[in-house]
Amino acid sequence: MKAFLIGLVVVMLLVATTLVGSYITGVNSGAKFEANVEKFDKASANTLSAYTMKLKEAAKVPEKYVEALQGIIKQTFEGRYGDDGSKAAFQWIKENNIPLDPSVYTKLQSIIDAGREEFKLSQDRKLEYCSQYEIARNQFWSGMWLNIAGYPKKDITKLCQVVIDKSTTDKFNTGVDAVVDF
Repeated sequence: MKAFLIGLVVVMLLVATTLVGSYITGVNSGAKFEANVEKFDKASANTLSAYTMKLKEAAKVPEKYVEALQGIIKQTFEGRYGDDGSKAAFQWIKENNIPLDPSVYTKLQSIIDAGREEFKLSQDRKLEYCSQYEIARNQFWSGMWLNIAGYPKKDITKLCQVVIDKSTTDKFNTGVDAVVDF
C-alpha cells in the first residue's frame, strides 16, 4: 500500500510537472510569436518608409536637374541674343539645345522596382510568420495552452495585415479580374 501511494505521488508529480512545463512552453512560444509578428510588422513599415523616402529624394533630383537645365538654356540664349532676344527679321541658325538626360528617369524606375520588390519580400516574411502563429494557435496542444495563457494578447489581425492597393481588394471582393489598363 505504501509503495502504491509513493508510486501514485510520483505519477501525480510527473503529470503536474508535465502540465506546468507544457503551460510554460505555451506561454513562452506565445510571447515569442507575438514579439516576432510585431517585429515583422515594424520591419515591413520600415521597408516601405525607406523606399518611399528614397523615391521622394530621388524624384527631387530630376526637378533640380530640369531647373538647372532651364537656367543654362536661358543664359545661353540671353548670352547669344541679349536680354530681349533676337531682333532679326530672318535667322538662319540651327539651335542645338542641351538634351534632358533620360537616365535620371531610368534610375527612378529602378528605385521603384527595387523598392516594390523589397517591400513585397518584407510582407511575405510577415505573412509566413503570422501563418506559423495561426497554426500554433489552432493546434490542439499548443493552442490549448496559448488560449489558457490568454493569447493572442496583441491585435494580431492588425499586425498581420498586409498593404495592398484598392484595385486588388476590389478584385478579391468581387472575384473578377481585368486586364491591366495603361
